[in-house]
Amino acid sequence: RDACRIECDSIVCRALAKALWSSSSITCLDLSRNGLSDFAGAQLGRMLKRNTSIGTLDVSENRFGPRCCRSVGDALTVNTTLRALNMETNPLTNESTDQTGVVALAKALGSNTTLTRLNMWRCDLGTA
Repeated sequence: RDACRIECDSIVCRALAKALWSSSSITCLDLSRNGLSDFAGAQLGRMLKRNTSIGTLDVSENRFGPRCCRSVGDALTVNTTLRALNMETNPLTNESTDQTGVVALAKALGSNTTLTRLNMWRCDLGTA
């Protein structure tokens, strides 16, 4: 499958997220390597709560942090279409100072039955 690769900044990403709330035609979306802000990531999370078509989302190598993680976690409690999520190389914990988003995401994974691939490599998750 070819993902729809979009180069954009945080402002365009927020507008795109709102437009995707009701889209049913896009199934794969690649927003990697855009330097998107944590707030833009949170808007994508809100979109995932409503969108019923995106099955694969690549948001690797941005600047997503705890806010984005919390939003994605919230979405995963109701989203039944997302199967693959790549969040690699994002500062999800703000250099291990804020674990709240990762904890929220982990809790959501306990109830989500459709997400089968999650990549959180190099996300400052700390040590066990």
